[in-house]
Amino acid sequence: MIEISTTLPNQETAATLAREIIEQSLGACAQVSGPVVSTYRWQGSTETSQEWKLVVKTTDAMKDGLVEYLRCNHPYELPEIVSHTVSWVEPQFADWVRSQTDR
Repeated sequence: MIEISTTLPNQETAATLAREIIEQSLGACAQVSGPVVSTYRWQGSTETSQEWKLVVKTTDAMKDGLVEYLRCNHPYELPEIVSHTVSWVEPQFADWVRSQTDR
């Protein structure tokens, strides 16, 4: 199991992407949290913005499809898209994730 995360400019956009990801079976569970405050350097300036975090539980087999979906549907010019391999997961939960993303 892996988790793929990204940040989005508002809760509505994060919720829309979460729903579409689940409906397309790209992930088994999508969690939206926030707001979070991000500070970063962009085009030579230090920026601070309020964002919403989207974390998707999925499988390694679905990673490429999910990343491509996020690249195509993300409103940012350069979105943060990060994949984390889960080192341990409850086996029954992992089975459920696989069953929800198996095409």
